[in-house]
This record gives sequence, C-alpha cells and structure tokens, in this order.
Amino acid sequence: MTKTNLKIIIFAFLLNGCSGQTGSDDSASNDIIENALTFELSFGDKDLPDEYLLAFPLTLAVNDQGQIFVIDEDRIKVYDDAGNPENIIGRPGQGPGEFRRSRSLSVGYSGNLSVIDSRGLSLFSPDHRLLSKGNLRLNEKYKTVVERDSFSIGTPVKSASFEESDLIIEFSGRRNNMDSEYRSYYFLLYDNDGNIRKIAEYMNSSMMSRDNAGLELFFRGAFLWTTTPEEKVVYLHPDHDKRLVNKQYLYKLHITSLDDFSNNKIEYPYSPVAIPDSVKKIYSESSPVRISSQVPGRAEEMRRYYQYMNDKAVEIIEEEIFLPPLQRLLSDGNFVFAFTYRTDDAGDTLVDVFDMTTDS
Repeated sequence: MTKTNLKIIIFAFLLNGCSGQTGSDDSASNDIIENALTFELSFGDKDLPDEYLLAFPLTLAVNDQGQIFVIDEDRIKVYDDAGNPENIIGRPGQGPGEFRRSRSLSVGYSGNLSVIDSRGLSLFSPDHRLLSKGNLRLNEKYKTVVERDSFSIGTPVKSASFEESDLIIEFSGRRNNMDSEYRSYYFLLYDNDGNIRKIAEYMNSSMMSRDNAGLELFFRGAFLWTTTPEEKVVYLHPDHDKRLVNKQYLYKLHITSLDDFSNNKIEYPYSPVAIPDSVKKIYSESSPVRISSQVPGRAEEMRRYYQYMNDKAVEIIEEEIFLPPLQRLLSDGNFVFAFTYRTDDAGDTLVDVFDMTTDS
C-alpha cells in the first residue's frame, strides 16, 4: 500500500516578559514580542522506517523529556526530540491497548499519557504500559453527576492526567426535555480517584440541532481549556465569556484550583475581528445543514425543518459581526497562551500570554 507521507513542523515560543492583566479597569499591555516563534524540528516524511512515516496525523503532544507523541493510523507513534523513531503504542482494534477512531491525546505532568477514542479513555504510564481503559459513557459515577441536572452524557472529547487517579475530562452532552435548538452542551469533569466533580458547563452555541438535522455555527467558537503544573484548570467559552464595557471588549478566563476548588477570573481586553466574507458565503450561498439519517415516514417534516435550519443559518450570519475573541488555549508550564484571531502585518497570529503563578 502506498502512503501519502506528511511532515510535522514544530516551533517553540520565546518569552520575554509578556504578561496578562487582572481586572477590566487596567489598560492592556502593549508589549509585543517580535519573532516569538523559532523553528525547532520537522520530521515524519522521510528517512524513517515505513511504520513511523506519518500518513494521517491528527494531533500531537510533547512530554518534559522532549518525546513527541503523534496519533496516526489509530496508533501512537513516539519520536525523540530529534524526530527519531522510538516506539509505537497500540494498534487499530477494540481491545486493551487498541484504538478505534482515536481523536485526542495529552501528556500529564506525571508523564502519564491519556488517549481518547470512540470507545473511551486509555491511560498509559510514562514507560508506555497500559494502566487502564474504560468506556466513560457507561461509568455510573460520571452519568450521575451529569444526569442529576437533566443532561445526558455523551462522548469524551479531551482529557488531561495529573496522576493515574487524577483526571480532567471534557464531555459532550445534551439537555434533556428541552424544546430548543441549542441542546448540545460541554461538560468539564474532575475525577479524583473516583470522586467526580463538575468544573464547568456551557451550552454549545455553535451547534443547533433538531431531530436528525444539525447546523454548525463554527464562527462562534468552541469550549477551550488547559491545565498547569500547579493543578489549575484554565477555561472559557469565547462566545459566552465576552462582554462590552464602556466601549471596551473583554474576554474572561476562569481559573479553578483543584487543591481547594477556589475560583479566580481574569478579564482581558481584545480588539474584535470581523467575520470574513468567505465565511459568511458558506452560510448565505450554500446549505450547511447536515442530515445524519432519514426518519421513515417523516420525509416531508424533515424537508421543512431542513429548510427552516437553512433559513436560520442565513439569518444568524447576517446578524453576527465578529469572530470570538479566542480560537485556541494552550499551556507550557505555568504560562497560558491565548490565541486570538488578530494578526500582525506579516499575517502571524497574535497571542496573549498569561502567567498562572500570579493569575495575571
């Protein structure tokens, strides 16, 4: 079989005194670091054994030793800090240590590797031994935390591991018995040795759905979160955690300490970016509504609702003006990087940097 080989290029941030701000009354820092990215490494497309060539890489993570983990072909391909092959974790399948439609991985501060696929979450030790695998949708403790508030738990989306029994997991879910197009939700749960606590809950304003028809309003953004070594969880939904105060646009980062579950917030000013015409055309000139399957005996009803959703898409895109304040949220140690939609004259993305040791 012929592979289409892909290459991964890794850059590093250079930080020199860039900080965030607490509160909404202070002025924004105008310090801009020029050339903040430096080329580190490219690998995966040649001079490797065939099984380590990258065919369809989905996501990657890097541990403190510089090892690089890449989801590719339902395997975790491991490389050293120079891009040399080291190991392959797992294979396609449904058994222990196997993956089916793997979609997310992260390396915890203890070195544990957590991987989410369509069957649940697999946890591996720093030396790549399988520690556990479970279908979290069937876990009664998780279901109890969510369903007591009239929600149904859905698919795990992303996870982070501090220790083997210390996990942060993001789920999708739905509000039950609710007559609204916005019934999809995000949940962020903390699992401390089987004791489950809900950290955050957001309505997914980027997804409208009814029956088998769905409309994705991706220009509204998605739930974003990350963690720090001090066991803090930093999160926001950019469509919900924004406001206009005295002609100043602000976005809000939530910071939850897992030690005592205290909460802090940072509001930071941003300059809104208009939704590009190319994005608006997707909704005004095409039919972005997805039909997952036809319901027997309801073809006419589905056709009417399909038309309603398309008309709704045009109405929404005409009313929306700006993109959300952030598109990604990443961390490196105690620094959190908030990727905006703003760019400089060279077209490079501008990033707000926050120091979580001082929550600023």
